Amino acid sequence: MGSLHMFLIFIFLLVSVNSNPCEHTSSAHRTIVVDADGSGDFTTIQAAVDFVPVNNTEHVLQREGGGGGDEAVRDLARGRPRGDNTAPAPMPGMEGWQAAAIRISGDKAYFSGCGFHGAQDTLYDHAGRHYFKDCYIAGSIDFIFGNGRSMYKDCELHSIAERLGSVAAQERNSPYERTGFAFVGCKVTGTGKVYVGRAMGRYSRFVFAYTYFDDVVAPGGWDDWDDDDNNK
Repeated sequence: MGSLHMFLIFIFLLVSVNSNPCEHTSSAHRTIVVDADGSGDFTTIQAAVDFVPVNNTEHVLQREGGGGGDEAVRDLARGRPRGDNTAPAPMPGMEGWQAAAIRISGDKAYFSGCGFHGAQDTLYDHAGRHYFKDCYIAGSIDFIFGNGRSMYKDCELHSIAERLGSVAAQERNSPYERTGFAFVGCKVTGTGKVYVGRAMGRYSRFVFAYTYFDDVVAPGGWDDWDDDDNNK
């Protein structure tokens, strides 16, 4: 498992709340109100974001508008989380060598400008709707995998496979599941040959659109997970 860099994550929710200019329910929770008329804590969203310090340890809610009714609430996390570790890359077929850099199971998560480094099973896109923008994802075997419903936009997918690997393994098991991975405007680079997709589920779904491929794609481009029914 390599390093994980995240500079900012926004999770957007729309909720109905009552006004109360600034709340401090505990030392670990804070609500910031943004209102252009000056009745809140800040008059602009950017000023509120800038107020949250790097490596903040409080749970901060940013609420727009000082009046009642429907208001947009942003749940903010700010900092540069990083984890470092080293381990030998597994060869194809090795069991028990998986080391995910991250698992994401929540709904409506957004990652921008993040780096995910690993070998086998780097990014576990487990479940939910996720958006990855301008990210760098490196690995060797199934380095993006799971059953999420996710868009990867303008990302670099970098193979470190020494012999044969795969970019993604998607686990959709029913034609009625609204899941799959879409790669749009991405680049597939690296060393070693890789399948662009493997059928982790009976109805695995991948879309590669407007994507650049280095000369790393294995013949056929697709692996059926040793089950011919996955080709039907």
